[in-house]
Amino acid sequence: MPFLNHIGAPLRLLLLGLALAMVLACGGGGNSRVNTPPSNPGTAWSGAQVLESNLLFNSRYPTVAVGPTGDAFVAWKRDSGGVYDAWAKSLNASTGWQPEGTIESVDGDVGNPQVAVSANGSFMVAWDQVSPGNGDCGVYVRKWIPGSNMTSALRLNDPSAFGYGPAVAMDQSGNACVAWTEFVGTYTEIKASRFTAATGTWSAPQVLSTAGALPAQALWPVIAMDPTGNTAVVWIQTTDPTNGPFSLHGAFCTPAGGWSSPGNLQAGSGDVDPNCALAMSATGGFLAWAETMDGGTSYQVYTRRWVAGSMVIDAPVRVSGASEVAYSPKVALDAQGNAWLAWEQMIGSSWGLVTSRFTPSAGWSTTPQILPTGAGQAGNVRLSMNTSGSAAMIWQQMNDGSQWSINGSLCPAGGNWGIPALLETSNAGHAYSPEVHMGANGQAVAVWYQLDAGGIRHIYANRAK
Repeated sequence: MPFLNHIGAPLRLLLLGLALAMVLACGGGGNSRVNTPPSNPGTAWSGAQVLESNLLFNSRYPTVAVGPTGDAFVAWKRDSGGVYDAWAKSLNASTGWQPEGTIESVDGDVGNPQVAVSANGSFMVAWDQVSPGNGDCGVYVRKWIPGSNMTSALRLNDPSAFGYGPAVAMDQSGNACVAWTEFVGTYTEIKASRFTAATGTWSAPQVLSTAGALPAQALWPVIAMDPTGNTAVVWIQTTDPTNGPFSLHGAFCTPAGGWSSPGNLQAGSGDVDPNCALAMSATGGFLAWAETMDGGTSYQVYTRRWVAGSMVIDAPVRVSGASEVAYSPKVALDAQGNAWLAWEQMIGSSWGLVTSRFTPSAGWSTTPQILPTGAGQAGNVRLSMNTSGSAAMIWQQMNDGSQWSINGSLCPAGGNWGIPALLETSNAGHAYSPEVHMGANGQAVAVWYQLDAGGIRHIYANRAK
């Protein structure tokens, strides 16, 4: 696996008999450095700012969504004196960032906060949280509409079950779906619950996977919804959650017909990199993943496409070169069916970023383009595209060869990626766990966490419009 895959990774389960241990990847380091910005940095980014007012506690793993008018919602986990809590901060498009605060009141460690936004401007945040005393873990959600209070926290999974790693998506009307991994005695399965905005209710959790019992395990769901509520969930299955190999599975849901039977979605019978990606729009959707072909050791990036209405998925298409080593693809899609794909690839002796553009008339570009990232290793890329085709991409990069920084690039609708820009100028410590979302109005918000001179991690943001 590429050396960056551990950074900002979600909560993992290691299954050892009946014992469970949650393993969280953490950033390290704290040596000072001098960043070297690109020679012609972009000018659309407004500048990095810390989102927390209390800088005494460690914060990690931010997630962000931007609404249609520029309002935004950022959530993260914070170590509040030995217990991780879920915190959030909202951005008012007119008045700026609002005060941050905790969004849960249950004792016990929080993990994996995720947030999604609807075209009608409502937000849904999901997270998992361990219940002290009985050892279970709940999957929780709250809804927020700018200008009003958040709904109360609601647990979606069974009170005695161990659920973790939620993924959340919304459609244009405010309907939502959350999928998660749930430990069931001796195995894990994928469950999902759907939210109906008209009634304000969540459906009973439904099992999507067919792992059923040891040794099969279903893990780490990824989710996407189109504007009318059609939903796709994909996940990894394996007999060894620690070492793999992994296979790729998924299920589709329509508002009228419910969930399909799960199926294997990969290109062959090789090992699948767990970092797969989904994107959906009014035109259909894309699935992207990296896979070794039938027992090989070199990973290549593949995609599968489906068109709106049919939910019939096309055959796999390999986008990266057959001789390349490529991992962790991210895919984004606009309302006209145009898409961007970005992934990590070994370029010479270091890791870099590669992008490919899809148009309905021409398919994927025949020659994927290396993003001009300058000197230094790069990876952990994140990608977002709005309905009009404007896109934003951010990633980690060793600009000076010693510490991780956050770089980004913007792409206008129908255009090409701009010159990468350094998104932060703190020289105190490493920057990790980048996330970005491009709103319908063309505003992008990038977030990450970064170490200060004392080694304490803080949440940062940078806006572009």
